[in-house]
Amino acid sequence: EDKRGTNAIGTALALAKPVRIHGDEHYLQLHGFLTCSACPIFSPSGEFIGVVDISAPAKRETQQALALAILAAESIENRLLWQESQKQQAGIIEEIR
Repeated sequence: EDKRGTNAIGTALALAKPVRIHGDEHYLQLHGFLTCSACPIFSPSGEFIGVVDISAPAKRETQQALALAILAAESIENRLLWQESQKQQAGIIEEIR
């Protein structure tokens, strides 16, 4: 956001929440032809680890893109949480043995 101006990825990072930036809402005119939806991804411990972004031509805008980005980020977070719990369970089993 501070380097490229308003854009979905940068704004999602800055606000730590899902956002949609459409067409001329982009700071850079170069990106004005796009509609972008982005959602941050957080680790099980709550640290930021990435962003899911769905971008398409603005003329093909769809309201479902933001919902899809949110679902994708939540799916990744849930998978990471599941993997962490599997590691912890394996450690507990090893301690018992």
